[in-house]
Amino acid sequence: MGAERLPGVFRRAGEPRCAVLVSAFGAGDTAEKASGFARLIYRTVFGKFFADKAASDAVLTASGLDHTIVYPVNLKDAPALTAAAVKPLTRPCQERGC
Repeated sequence: MGAERLPGVFRRAGEPRCAVLVSAFGAGDTAEKASGFARLIYRTVFGKFFADKAASDAVLTASGLDHTIVYPVNLKDAPALTAAAVKPLTRPCQERGC
């Protein structure tokens, strides 16, 4: 399914209160918050994947639907941690001295 079809799918489902899209850290404007090496990998090895994720992010953002986009950064098949950190993506990596 193309990203451009997402808003119509949500609306036909009865105008949900909020759409949640699981994207990926490195898609769209989150790429600038990553290290230089990570950005290189995002653009080369995973270029098509991140382009698709960025397109979905942009379509949903422009749709007018109430939405949340989640950018998980490190999901793995491992035992659950007892604590988790949630950090806002407010400043690019370069500004933080990464």
